Amino acid sequence: MQAKLVVFDVDGTLLNTFAGIKYAIDGMRAHFGLCPSTDQQVRQCIGLDMDRFVQALVPERSLSANELEQYKQVRKECYQNNPNPDTMPYDGMVELLHKLQRQGVRLAILTNKTHQGALENCKQFFDGINFEIIKGNRSGFCPKPAPDELLDICDTLGVNKKHAIFVGDSELDVLCAQNAGVRCLAVLWGFRDKKDLLPYGATEFAETALELYQKIVL
Repeated sequence: MQAKLVVFDVDGTLLNTFAGIKYAIDGMRAHFGLCPSTDQQVRQCIGLDMDRFVQALVPERSLSANELEQYKQVRKECYQNNPNPDTMPYDGMVELLHKLQRQGVRLAILTNKTHQGALENCKQFFDGINFEIIKGNRSGFCPKPAPDELLDICDTLGVNKKHAIFVGDSELDVLCAQNAGVRCLAVLWGFRDKKDLLPYGATEFAETALELYQKIVL
């Protein structure tokens, strides 16, 4: 049965944001006298809320609360100086969103990235797509894998969670869906491989936007 609501993660699911994320982390680390992170280190941390993301990518140092805020501010400034290098939607995702919208499927966003960042991404790359709810990290936000925000989206839109699907690329997305009792479709073009997701209970995968679309509507 076709889903009534599809909730999407952003980084690694709708958008390939790796270059911009890596640029900002390397700039932050350089500012504080550290060498660049490896691509693999960054990929494994994408999806964490910002506090955990920054600390995880400065494993050499145990940051105090004040130091963490300083690192986050420098990362933000580095990102803003070069906000979207090579950022683009994954192949077929814009078309998929338009097709779902035409078929009456309701759309929403749930991401651990900042709320402002999520709004800016949607405005820049998904003009014409009606995401009825966009949820990113801000005051009072419960980051994935907590189910709170996903369940709130379902409740706010009046959609039974049995008729919702959460689409993401990381173990945080898989666990969030499990914790909420929502069906999860894990995409394999993002920042995790299938072998990374299987231990967390992922059971449904999509390798292309077409395969994802078929699993949503059939």
